[in-house]
Amino acid sequence: MKNKVAENPPVAVAKAYDFVLWLVQKVENFPRSHRFTIGERLAANGLDLLTLLVEASYARQKSELLEAASRKGKRDADATADGQGPEADVGGRLCV
Repeated sequence: MKNKVAENPPVAVAKAYDFVLWLVQKVENFPRSHRFTIGERLAANGLDLLTLLVEASYARQKSELLEAASRKGKRDADATADGQGPEADVGGRLCV
């Protein structure tokens, strides 16, 4: 019997995967001065989030991994919204 997750990934995993693909394409278009600092950090955080969601989809005890993914997404979003995260420039604007 095939694994149900492999045939049809959870919606959160599919959406995160699409987001990471979009994000990586955007990072490739960053100016060189930001691509290897801010861009790397954004891409790495997106991949970390995707990894946590994939791990949760295969785990029996999903709650810890999903809580970690939620914290990661919330922390990154809060830092960006506050203008304090690595994705923000001096004026608090997102460097995209």
